[in-house]
Amino acid sequence: MLGNATKALISWKPVNERIITARFHSKYVIQTYAPTEDSSEEDKDDFCEQLQTVINTIPIYQSMI
Repeated sequence: MLGNATKALISWKPVNERIITARFHSKYVIQTYAPTEDSSEEDKDDFCEQLQTVINTIPIYQSMI
């Protein structure tokens, strides 16, 4: 199975230490490691803003939302 995913992978891009995107032939994937509830509100807000920025860069026709 991993071989098929590797063959389908077109590109990947680490956004920061918490967000990475991968583009496959059929879709985009956004993998995240979100801050926990114990994190500061500023850290959580920054993460959400960064994630929204990444989501906005994905073409609508390839969106899974």
